Amino acid sequence: MKNEIVNLIDIHKKIYYNGLKELVVNDTTYYPISDIEFDEMETELKKIDSENSILQKVGTDYLTGDKVKHDRPMLSIEKVKESEGTGNIEKLLNNGRMLATHKMDGSACSLKFSYNKDNKCQFQTAATRGDGEQGEYIRQHAEYINFPKEFGANSSIDEIRGEVVISKDNFEELKKEMKKLGLEEPESIRNIVSGLLHRKEHKYLCQWLDFIAYDFFTTESINYFDKLRILNSLGFKTPISYNVTSNADINKVIEQYKQSKESEYYLTDGIVFRVNDSLTAEKLGRTSGYYKHSLAYKVASDTAIVTLKKRERSVNRTGKISYVGIYDSIYLGGANLTRVTLHNAKNLIDNEIGIGSKILITRSNEIIPFFIKTIEPSEVNLEMNCPCCNSELKWSESMTDLVCHNEDCSDQKLERLIHFVKEIGIDNLGQSTVKKLYDFGYLENYSDFFNITEAAFLNIEGFQKKSAKKLFEAIQDKKVIKMEKFLSALSIDGLGHTVSKDIKNEFKTIFNLMNCNELEQKLTSIDGIGDRISHSIVNLMDYIKKIHESLISIGCKIEDVDENIQITESVYTGKKFIISGSTEMGKKELYDIVKTFGGVQVSTVKQCDYLITNEQHNKYQEAVKYGKQILTEKEFIDSI
Repeated sequence: MKNEIVNLIDIHKKIYYNGLKELVVNDTTYYPISDIEFDEMETELKKIDSENSILQKVGTDYLTGDKVKHDRPMLSIEKVKESEGTGNIEKLLNNGRMLATHKMDGSACSLKFSYNKDNKCQFQTAATRGDGEQGEYIRQHAEYINFPKEFGANSSIDEIRGEVVISKDNFEELKKEMKKLGLEEPESIRNIVSGLLHRKEHKYLCQWLDFIAYDFFTTESINYFDKLRILNSLGFKTPISYNVTSNADINKVIEQYKQSKESEYYLTDGIVFRVNDSLTAEKLGRTSGYYKHSLAYKVASDTAIVTLKKRERSVNRTGKISYVGIYDSIYLGGANLTRVTLHNAKNLIDNEIGIGSKILITRSNEIIPFFIKTIEPSEVNLEMNCPCCNSELKWSESMTDLVCHNEDCSDQKLERLIHFVKEIGIDNLGQSTVKKLYDFGYLENYSDFFNITEAAFLNIEGFQKKSAKKLFEAIQDKKVIKMEKFLSALSIDGLGHTVSKDIKNEFKTIFNLMNCNELEQKLTSIDGIGDRISHSIVNLMDYIKKIHESLISIGCKIEDVDENIQITESVYTGKKFIISGSTEMGKKELYDIVKTFGGVQVSTVKQCDYLITNEQHNKYQEAVKYGKQILTEKEFIDSI
């Protein structure tokens, strides 16, 4: 039971911090859950194993872009739920005056600065929190985010930390712009920030984001109140703050926050109480995941009981049917609501969610609320026809989803084409443009994208010669497709980014994959790939070959290896590596060295031949358990 809870917490951290709509792990599809459900899992784990490392884990190491090592650990803040009372906050007050600030609901970010020739601090680079030790490189995104890119010399500030957020007004403007581009409109303010910071194209959309600063680093000892004052004087926005000198102040701040929360310009999800004196804060120290000078008070999410009036269905690119529940309009969490996410058919059956059911829903900074539990069940009658093409639906192997298997289902075909564009990263080719091209008959298969002429774009409203030429060139620039991108773009159920990378690392080339005699056996030997995913790939191999052949025939190339890295034959050639924990040179640089000497990067200890680590943490213990070879960073470098 403990291992199951740990795995679920880890999975939902990945979903939350990366703004994912779903995540497939070992043949199972996971969807976002509410704060209430996540907190319940953590509470349950604390009862079983209060020292479990997942409870101390900061953010997530599930990073999709280039990684950057933080100069100083970027830790989180320990949570105090409303149901737990204010006792721990009162104990923290024993260390002297505190400052309470609104906890911004966005994505934590680190900005690095250095002095220029005019002796001014100038913006250099930016990174997300990631797992606290390393984050994702987002300098190009940060150029568009609203914060001072240069300020007058002030002490020795070299790093400013804060939260990237979007205001409620800017969210509405962003939705209009994304609709204009033909991109999928965001449903959640909470997830859109993370989503924008992960985008490979349309980075300019980050101009609607703001950076709210809450800390900086300097050689001087400065109390927290003065830090916020200095940040304000330099032109940085900071969170709303209050002085706290008594227990009465703690309760007063909480009540004020509850009353003002819904009317605030930005979304917030609690209050941070922090010791003001810098020397005292430093003496309090830290755990592996949290600073001890602060606590985050989490106000309970808004909930309501609603009666389900009807269900709406849609079919996605893999044929799965998803459900949204409709109820009479209610006011909850600062918005008038009529819809709730119900996910899949199994969820409806397991929770007896039929028409007329009374269900408990919650909304905590999401646009569409989450289902929590059924209060009054009713009979579940599932439609067994596709909402698009009317084909008969069948249960998936996992008995989780109803699936439409009609390859000519128009909604599926369109969603697959949109997904292909997103995966291979064609700039400026948005969802609405793909739909128009599809409706005009220009698109039927993936290879059709590369046969579209400039003249074809001119038939679509809104395109001029210049924009048509630009989009035509952007598509032609994507004729070289990395193997893992090719695989993840095919809309095969379960074949996402991580699994596609693992397959590339195992098979090396698309030719090896397509011509493997014991394909299913080899696939299931890869950690993270179960029977369902391996069956899908094996059963659809003719489809994969057909798509590959069609793309090659119009001049595309599937790139098997990183052609920028010259491989040197060594004892590590063909060996599988995983690097864990903090490293001196940064993991990206270290992995590049591994690849230079013929090594292959994998995602789990179970898959690897070598673990490179400087710490005796969980992965170290796991490597010992599986009998893997363990090297420190220095030992590895010395060995080559």
